[in-house]
Amino acid sequence: EAEAEAGEAEQPAEMRARILLAMGAVAQKQGKLEQALSHAQEAIDGLNNEKTCPEPKATGRVLALLARATADRAIFRFLLKDLDGAVKDLQEAIQLYRSVEILSNALNKSNKGGLDKEALNQIRQERDNTHLNLARVLKTLGQLNGALREAESLLEDVKRETSEERMDYIHRFKSSVEEFINELKNEVVLQPN
Repeated sequence: EAEAEAGEAEQPAEMRARILLAMGAVAQKQGKLEQALSHAQEAIDGLNNEKTCPEPKATGRVLALLARATADRAIFRFLLKDLDGAVKDLQEAIQLYRSVEILSNALNKSNKGGLDKEALNQIRQERDNTHLNLARVLKTLGQLNGALREAESLLEDVKRETSEERMDYIHRFKSSVEEFINELKNEVVLQPN
């Protein structure tokens, strides 16, 4: 039981990261993008030191926060016109979100208490949005075929989704991905050789 409780208790690095991400969001609203970027970077640095918690459940939460912080950093980089940096961050965030899911599913299978359904659904939703953002940034960079590849791969992921609780969201999200794919296909056709 003590072990389970150790996993439940939030680590100081988690609390600090949450505060830094909130500060980053405020800085972004105020148009202070460099400051927002620096808050995200600080959160990432702090979380990277905590990635290997002895308690797997805590590791899952730290990885989830790390994914969030990396996705935020991508947005700030994008707004600061560092598109290549944004692409790298988005790709990394997607991998981190996937790691959280894999770890959590493994913990749930062995009854070690992974993330609950609601938290996992939240992770999936953030991963989906991050994946769509990646396709959008690639489109902005003029990499239309890369954007199309990512969007189509995302659509396949979404089509495999079976979670009842997420069906309304999935239906809406699937429509916006399909709309984006159609826009891209039109642009690919219009692109000069």
